[in-house]
Amino acid sequence: MVKQSNEVSLRCACNKFIRDGIMCRHMLKILINDDAGYIPDKFILRHWTGALVPVELQAARARYGEVDSEKDAIINSLYNQLDIIVNRSRDDKAKLLRCGDELKHLMEKVGGNELAMSSAKEKADAFRDCYGVDQPEDDDVLAPSGVRNKGCGKGKRLVGALEKATTKSQRAKRLCRCCGENVNHDSSNCPLRK
Repeated sequence: MVKQSNEVSLRCACNKFIRDGIMCRHMLKILINDDAGYIPDKFILRHWTGALVPVELQAARARYGEVDSEKDAIINSLYNQLDIIVNRSRDDKAKLLRCGDELKHLMEKVGGNELAMSSAKEKADAFRDCYGVDQPEDDDVLAPSGVRNKGCGKGKRLVGALEKATTKSQRAKRLCRCCGENVNHDSSNCPLRK
């Protein structure tokens, strides 16, 4: 560890910070031994922080804070209550049917005449909430053609000795000038020549 006028400079032989962008245990131990109390800002890279996503692409809740925290608390409470009701009546089919009927009556009281949003509309709204822009109508980026998957090989398979011998025995026989017979060898490989 090298200290230079209030600036901490740490180096380690394992090079974990250089390789992965994460401080290694050796660097952290030095900071603990020196009672640093904090990790210097130069060792906290931007891609480990929440500031990586630009503000324009964050959801409205992240950009402007809580929109309506009371409404969100009520919604969470309703979800929790419904979950408790389903868990309590899970083993009894009659109770589940009664709960379903009660929910239908409650839906009619709340506004049963309104049509529910289609799933496509819900997806478009979720996309708009998440990214702050509308989903594009068409895709400009198309899948590349003729790209092979990584590691798929060159199409050549390993051939065993038995298969090699079988194909060699099925080849057409040729005339050996040394022994004068139709065999699978030629005059340079003839056993009589040796």
